[in-house]
Amino acid sequence: MKNLVEVRNLKKYFYRSPNLFSYFSTARTQSNIVPAVDDVSFDIAPGEVVGLVGESGCGKTTLGRTILRLMDKTDGEVYINGEDIFSLSPKMLWQKRGEMQIVFQNPSAALNSQIRVRSIIEEALKIHTTLGREARRRRIYQLLEMVKLAKSKADRYPYELSGGEKRRVGFARILATNPRFIVADEPTSSLDVSIQLQIVNLMQELQREAGLTYLFISHDLRMVTYLSKTVIVMYLGKIVEKSLTKKMSLDKMLHPYSQQLLASSYAVSAKKQWRKSLPRHAKTSFFVDFDKVEDVFFTGCRFCPRCYLYGLELNQPEICRVESPLLRQVSEDHWVACHFIKEKQELDQKCEIEIT
Repeated sequence: MKNLVEVRNLKKYFYRSPNLFSYFSTARTQSNIVPAVDDVSFDIAPGEVVGLVGESGCGKTTLGRTILRLMDKTDGEVYINGEDIFSLSPKMLWQKRGEMQIVFQNPSAALNSQIRVRSIIEEALKIHTTLGREARRRRIYQLLEMVKLAKSKADRYPYELSGGEKRRVGFARILATNPRFIVADEPTSSLDVSIQLQIVNLMQELQREAGLTYLFISHDLRMVTYLSKTVIVMYLGKIVEKSLTKKMSLDKMLHPYSQQLLASSYAVSAKKQWRKSLPRHAKTSFFVDFDKVEDVFFTGCRFCPRCYLYGLELNQPEICRVESPLLRQVSEDHWVACHFIKEKQELDQKCEIEIT
């Protein structure tokens, strides 16, 4: 099956300046580079949901926006339906926009509070379709029905709606363009738990009815595994683990960061049971000194300052500081970026024997 989205060695660097004079300088040194997305590659098949998970600041939103060319890339390639979007002219890119859309993280900021819901959706129809006035009116009501909103909401302003209703209006506006690929950036953030489940179920219904393809971005690994077929774990601009959802459990995840991320997402009442299968040193909380992390940005493993393997079990091996681990396939549909996968598996087995 031909992939709908192909990301190849994508990089997006930001450049910071310590003072006003260096802001206008063209010199780009290692000390003022922030590699928000660094050599990321993955594919998404048509109709597939790929989850992208990681803590705040790891580069998830930057990756999603760069894929849609809402940001310029530093290097790499992105193909959507076989077309390199960074080689498209402005006119061709404008025509392509209807096929690829984004659900922004803040629904209140994404909607113009000065115009009614009807006009927000109609604007997308005017730009991306040739429907007449009456046809647009009927289509607006159809879209509201698709996202489970009453027709009366069409005459409301965004500030009169709840957070969940604003999110549904955002989906209605996106569906107006008949997209094929959607980047959903934290679509359940700032919502009540019950509303989060409604939004995720809505996304599943829309996927089945319209054949949508999602890149689902979230920091909640449980929500990602519920909706996605494939899960990508990202840390400080790098992919550290990628596997099918069925392998995303504490006894099957192999990267130390993935285990800690999943363990932290469970409720207190459920943690006791899950933590039994978690290696004893993985339970330790590490403080992140980002000055130290920057030392290994371009040389070694970025997670090593927080890694229990590096700091406690393996006595700080030099390879973690001088060589960045490659994303290697360890089994079918499972890739991990770690120098000491075998050692970690042996440690996990040892801890499991000690517990039992």
